Amino acid sequence: MGYFFFNEKITINQIIGSGISFFGILFLISQSFNQQDIFGKPLGNLILLVAVFFWASYFAISKKIADDYSQISISFVNFLVSAVLLSLLVPFELSTRPFSLFNISTIGLISLVIVGLFSSIIYINLIQVGIKKTGAFVASLFTYLVPLFAALTAVPILGEKITINLILGGILIIFGVFYATSYTGLLKLIKKSYN
Repeated sequence: MGYFFFNEKITINQIIGSGISFFGILFLISQSFNQQDIFGKPLGNLILLVAVFFWASYFAISKKIADDYSQISISFVNFLVSAVLLSLLVPFELSTRPFSLFNISTIGLISLVIVGLFSSIIYINLIQVGIKKTGAFVASLFTYLVPLFAALTAVPILGEKITINLILGGILIIFGVFYATSYTGLLKLIKKSYN
């Protein structure tokens, strides 16, 4: 999207690396047709692919406006728009799952604060800094690592299993991100050290 809509330059290494990482993601998603207990249901994974399209739009638009606005301003508007849109869904959620603030446990409150702080405020601000410093394409490549790290943290927290397919998909993702972001720079560094 950055290339087509905002004339962001993309190198051949970035295209190849992105393709390798994307193949790794598709490989992990394809496993959901056989091993739903480990890789989730196919419909859920397809919904996530649609979400990724919108997330990519966010990266591209953020890069476009990063020179005009600070990352704090962009993050604030992001949270404001999200809060307004999500508040429209609250009545539907409450009709299917009634909710009472008094039923939230202490662990639930602590989890809410941790998720709000780390997964929202710090994460979105770091994403904004990354987009501003590198570009929408490079910053988005690092999101390929999310499923790998999610799987790795799910092992100790949720007791999920590491399989050979998960390891293979993870290797493809990491290699693709490395190739797209570091391969040319690493080659230049090696050549420079020999000269």
